[in-house]
Amino acid sequence: MFIEYNGVVTGSFDVLIYGMKEFGPNYFIFTELFRCFLFFIPVAIILAIVMAYHISKVNSRNTLEIKNCLYQMSKGDYNFSVPKMKLEEYNEIAQSINSLKEALNHNERMRHEWLLSISHDLNTPVTSLLMLYEGVQDKVFPFNEETLKMVKKEIDTLSSRINSISYYINLRLNNDANAQKVIEINSFLSNCAFDYPQLKVDITSTNPINIKVDDNLFIKAVNEAYKNCLEYSVDKTCKVEVLEQNHTVLIKFKNKGQIDTKRDDYLDLWSRGDLSRTRGGSGLGLPTIKRIVELHKGATKFYQEGDEVVLSIELPSLPTQA
Repeated sequence: MFIEYNGVVTGSFDVLIYGMKEFGPNYFIFTELFRCFLFFIPVAIILAIVMAYHISKVNSRNTLEIKNCLYQMSKGDYNFSVPKMKLEEYNEIAQSINSLKEALNHNERMRHEWLLSISHDLNTPVTSLLMLYEGVQDKVFPFNEETLKMVKKEIDTLSSRINSISYYINLRLNNDANAQKVIEINSFLSNCAFDYPQLKVDITSTNPINIKVDDNLFIKAVNEAYKNCLEYSVDKTCKVEVLEQNHTVLIKFKNKGQIDTKRDDYLDLWSRGDLSRTRGGSGLGLPTIKRIVELHKGATKFYQEGDEVVLSIELPSLPTQA
C-alpha cells in the first residue's frame, strides 16, 4: 500500500492479514474456551440434575409429612407434631399447622366440656323436678304451697339456664354490635348497680368518660360482671375502676377473692371458678362478657391481683373531635 502527498508517492507499507489459525494467541484462547465449554456444560447439567433430584426428594418428603398430618387432623386425631424442617418455607407451614392443631385440640376439649356441662346444668333441675314429682306421688312430700314453690324454683332455674344458652348462641352468630350509641360509662355502671342491693359497688373514676356501645348488649355484660362479683366476693363488695388511656377505656371490676392462677380458661365457655360445682353459676357469665366485648372490638382479661380478683374490660374510646 502506497502513501501519496500532493500526487507524489512518499512511502509504502505492507498489510499482513492473518486468520485465527495463523494468529497464535487468538487461536489458543478460543480453542481452550471451546474445550472448557465442552467439559463444563455436561458437568453443570449433571450437577443441576443431581441437585434438582435432591431438592425434589426433600420437598416430596416434607409435602408427604404435611399431607399425613393434615389427613390425621381431618380425622380428629391431634396426637401428632409436624417436625422442624430444613427449608424455611416448609418450616413456617409446619409451625402454622402445629398452632392450628393446638387450637383445634383445645376447641375439641371445650366441645366435650360443653356437652358435659350442658348435660349437668340441664339435668340437675330436671332431676329435682322428677324427685319432687315422685315424692308427691308417693306422699313423701305434701302437695301444698311450699312444694309448689320448690317446683317453681327448679323450673325457673331450668328456664334461666336454657335462656342463657340460647342468648350465648345468638351472640356467637353475630359478627358485630348493632345500634351503638354514646353513653357516659360512670352513670351507666351506677344505674346497673341498683339491681344488686346486696352488693356494695364502689365506682372510681377521675372524670366523665363517654363510650359508644350497644347498650342492650353492654347492660348484659355489666350485669354478668356484677353477678360474678356477688357470687364469688368474700365481702360482697365490688370495686369498679374506670380510666381512659392510649385511645382505650379500661373498666376493672375487682372483688376480694382467690382464683387458681394455674388456670387460664376462666373466659372459656362452661368454665367455672368452682370446679367442684358446689356453688351456683352456669359457666356462661364470663364467656358472655368476653363475647360482648369482642363484638365491640375490645378485649377481656381475668386474673389475680394481690388479694383481689380482677375482670378487666378494654374498649375503644371515642375519637377526639377537632
